[in-house]
Amino acid sequence: MKSTNPWTFAILLIFGFIIFAWNDFQIPFSPLTETKEITGRISNIKIVPVIGGHGFQQEVTYYYFIEDKKYSDTKRIGKKYGIQYVGNQILVKYSVNEPQKTEVISFKGDYTEDIKETYFSYIENGYLQIELYNGLFNYSEYAKKGKLVTTYDGEFLSKNDTLILKPFDRKVNNKTLISNWVNGKNVLTDLNTNLIYK
Repeated sequence: MKSTNPWTFAILLIFGFIIFAWNDFQIPFSPLTETKEITGRISNIKIVPVIGGHGFQQEVTYYYFIEDKKYSDTKRIGKKYGIQYVGNQILVKYSVNEPQKTEVISFKGDYTEDIKETYFSYIENGYLQIELYNGLFNYSEYAKKGKLVTTYDGEFLSKNDTLILKPFDRKVNNKTLISNWVNGKNVLTDLNTNLIYK
């Protein structure tokens, strides 16, 4: 039996890597795989070096909902997608039988910069914190000495002076906040509890 020529193997390996890299290091779905498309949103971005050390890529983590269930995935993207930011929409293809497996199709640039704001409300024996970041939010409650009591994430909608925080966990109620300028600073007031965040 003839052994495989090592040069043939090397060429096939290099060719396979080129195809893999051309597809932004994503393994494409088989033609037999049933897929659908869904729009999600970027929740985190990390800059990573390209193999070989020449340049960088973006490693984006994104989430999407299928039948009210939240899924998340992470992919590396190349220059053809341009610079992305947290909060931007992403169109992905997912496997119907394994919804956690996705393939990036395109992005919609809702944001062209990072806009972060943090607000605090001090309560008895602790404090509350709201972080706003390009359409996303994190709500955290801390006890004495900074011990975390509870935390959750979600999206927020902003219209005029009103912010509506919509948690990913559907069991958690929305929060409605009113934004006002007080002494040159933006202050948020919770309409349900009257707590002030600044």
